[in-house]
Amino acid sequence: MKSEDFAAQLAEKETGKLKTVDTRSTVKPCFQEFTPEEMTKIQERDPDIQIIKQAQIKGKRQTVGDMARESAAARFY
Repeated sequence: MKSEDFAAQLAEKETGKLKTVDTRSTVKPCFQEFTPEEMTKIQERDPDIQIIKQAQIKGKRQTVGDMARESAAARFY
């Protein structure tokens, strides 16, 4: 965001007249650098996601004991 835009927002906030600012053109999430197809391939290679995906395919939730052996990323999903 440009400093002029930020200053304008502060001025409007002080007067109680807030406006909505569309930041989609200026702020990009970190994952936006990948296409959906690339993100799919990345997720397919992620072992933590595969644990959850396999449980969903089987239609049953992993037990606490099963998940205790897995990484923190998978355990706290």
